[in-house]
Amino acid sequence: MIAAALDSSGEPVWHLTIGGTTELRLDRVIELSDGALLLFHDVANATVDTLLVEGFPPSLMLGYEDGFALKIGVEGDPQWLQHLSNTGLGRFNGAVETPIGVLLVGSV
Repeated sequence: MIAAALDSSGEPVWHLTIGGTTELRLDRVIELSDGALLLFHDVANATVDTLLVEGFPPSLMLGYEDGFALKIGVEGDPQWLQHLSNTGLGRFNGAVETPIGVLLVGSV
């Protein structure tokens, strides 16, 4: 999976490669109050794999429906990566940032 920002003429500003050997699903993207992006993604099949994100050590993915959140700064720099679930959590349904900066995440 690739996350990217384009300028008003469609030219790339930055891009970030996210992946491993298995298929990832992007469930949600939200913009945070600081302009950063928060991407929620999960594994689309039952394969145990390693998640690779530039700038972070490899993270173990446990298979189907294993979820992660990745915060990307306004310059395309990955700021943090958080494992959010164990196998079978389900897809992310939504996420919001509260006025004090707390992130609330929901899934089924």
